[in-house]
Amino acid sequence: MKLIYKLPQYLAVIVACVTIGIILSDIKAAKSANFFELIEAGNNIKESSPAILGIDVYWILMIIGLIITIIVAYLRREIYGINSLASFMIAVVFFLQAFLGAKLLCGIEMVITDRSFDSFDMSGQSLYGTIFISFLFIPILSKILKMDTWALYDYVAPFWAILLIFVRTGCYFHGCCGADACLISGVELILPVQLFEVIIDLIILQIVFNIENRNIGSSENERKQAIHFL
Repeated sequence: MKLIYKLPQYLAVIVACVTIGIILSDIKAAKSANFFELIEAGNNIKESSPAILGIDVYWILMIIGLIITIIVAYLRREIYGINSLASFMIAVVFFLQAFLGAKLLCGIEMVITDRSFDSFDMSGQSLYGTIFISFLFIPILSKILKMDTWALYDYVAPFWAILLIFVRTGCYFHGCCGADACLISGVELILPVQLFEVIIDLIILQIVFNIENRNIGSSENERKQAIHFL
């Protein structure tokens, strides 16, 4: 458990170092290329997104994110009085409803943008949909599991950050959801904003874990005091 609670800060340092390396590399490349060559390079990355065994890295990272979510759910189950099967079910269902929510919101955004229901398309993802649909999913699931709704919100809180961490990393490798070229010290380059968000998500995850760990410590102290008093 202690390793899990400390892991986000270590990962944040690693991602920050990688991001700095990418930026420095881009700056070096930008000094020897013009703006249009940079845009062309960005398009080439997007068109030839990396794959492992024929599977897009984006989807591989999504699967890894699901596995990490299941592990985190399992290791924290006793804190919330959840059995192993329920922890697995919550993690998987959370992932599926989050995926569905992102797909649905993408389709809705298409309809709003084009002002036509014929434009409804769920081929992309809009991650805010994950949050909206969760407010429907969590209360229903808490009733099924006969669990306090707010306790379940606490239990799944890290899952949102974990999902974003792996999805946004996948966005970077896929070459989507990036930034337009910007000018820094006279050099035009495309910043890896996806990795910036990953660092922020890791910080948020660390804050969530710190709060949970502090509350666990408080509960343990209260129990010890009660035992001592008895």
